[in-house]
Amino acid sequence: MKLTLFALTFLISSFAFSQEKIVWSDSYKVSFNDFQSRESEVNSDLSSYTLHSGSIIEVDLTMSNFEFMVKKDFNNRVKSILDQRLALLAAPDTLTAKKLVALAQYDFDLSELYARKIRKEFYEKKGTFSDVKLFQDIYEKYNRELVEKISIIFKATSTEENDVFLQNEHTKVLEEISRLSDFCFDCKVPKKKKNRKKG
Repeated sequence: MKLTLFALTFLISSFAFSQEKIVWSDSYKVSFNDFQSRESEVNSDLSSYTLHSGSIIEVDLTMSNFEFMVKKDFNNRVKSILDQRLALLAAPDTLTAKKLVALAQYDFDLSELYARKIRKEFYEKKGTFSDVKLFQDIYEKYNRELVEKISIIFKATSTEENDVFLQNEHTKVLEEISRLSDFCFDCKVPKKKKNRKKG
């Protein structure tokens, strides 16, 4: 059995975005077709299984100095994606493959949750004279948390083979995603209304 964790990808230069990169949405469901690595297969000759989820968070801060200085909302600069070219699933039977797809869906949703946490903290801490280091520090903090969380879940599900456990953890992630609805990829963070003094 082999499970590979993908760390976040922090980009300060532009990157090519291809059809193989699926941006997270609540309507998209991971399927076996997403695992486009050549090594992906269901084969009874296998004695173990392999999962590379392909879930990655990309941060793109390509902009002019002035744009960066005045920009406050970075929601659309932080992408939670599933890179189908990196996604690999190899299992000895369809039942195991189905469980691995469920685990990959959890991983994709968990990445979106941490993308929203990053967007939220970017928004709350970005000042006019902030520099890129602030973003790197925020990114690295959530990167550590994400990798630790995924490691715990992957270990628990692989040793206990507990479908109910994964479902419960997945429900918690989806609830947290919902609570951070202002920080989805294509959302505009609502501006706080200023209290007017009564004269």
